[in-house]
Amino acid sequence: MKLFNKRREHETVAVCAIADGIVLPLENVNDSVFSDKLLGEGVGFLFQGDTLYAPCDAKVIVIANTKHAIGLQLQNKAELLIHVGLDTVELNGNGFCPLVKLGEKIKKGQELLKID
Repeated sequence: MKLFNKRREHETVAVCAIADGIVLPLENVNDSVFSDKLLGEGVGFLFQGDTLYAPCDAKVIVIANTKHAIGLQLQNKAELLIHVGLDTVELNGNGFCPLVKLGEKIKKGQELLKID
């Protein structure tokens, strides 16, 4: 996947899947904020299990108050958002347990989030 940043517009960063399951084109996600790419490029997942994993080495720069989203900054300064579900902000954090802390440096494959 190509991740862009303002300084190195065409640098490619390898990322792994965040979970087992099916990868979907972002255009197939049933939320126009994502499918219209208002937050940028990406993919959707129909994932299995209850745990999401770090797609690459990074630093945790955002954990939503509602715990349904985690933002990462990669080593090349590109940013990646992991957002779980549609309308999950309405759950007010119920069912989400972050396994990382804001500012933490994480490694590819590290557990990020448990979902009930």
